[in-house]
Amino acid sequence: MNAVLVHDARAPGARALGRFKARHPDKVKTLRILDVDWPIATSAYQHLFAYVTNALMVDGEPLAFRCLRRALDAYEDVFGLSDKRRFDAFLTELLVPASEVLKAIHVSATPDIVWRAEDGVPLSLWLDECQCASPETVPAAVRRNALGDEASIRQAMQKFVLERNHG
Repeated sequence: MNAVLVHDARAPGARALGRFKARHPDKVKTLRILDVDWPIATSAYQHLFAYVTNALMVDGEPLAFRCLRRALDAYEDVFGLSDKRRFDAFLTELLVPASEVLKAIHVSATPDIVWRAEDGVPLSLWLDECQCASPETVPAAVRRNALGDEASIRQAMQKFVLERNHG
């Protein structure tokens, strides 16, 4: 897995979504259906974009885009099933791919300034607060041994993605 953090690729939600639609035009119709069917899903993927940012590139694709594409694929697969099943399929595929990748990644500005997904702090906020944002590409430190706790990462992301919709 090749992971890099591209600071100048960071974009606010609307611009990031526009980039996603340009990259995946085949998903635009499903995205519109989802937005009408489940308005909370719109907030969920926007909050995921804030959590992992579209600047975290994994194998040449923003991790947030990969997660949203997989979530939309899962949503398409369950068209016609119950409301709960459709939303569960979407949410699961929005969060699981991110947690699988993030358990093996941490982002380091310095040896003492490190972002780990399981800490519950969105990467976008961490980048703003650590004052390490620059137009340069900064390698994400990729762990050879998966030291992150995938369940904790998923729980932190789910809390951020869902509780922000009610708070």
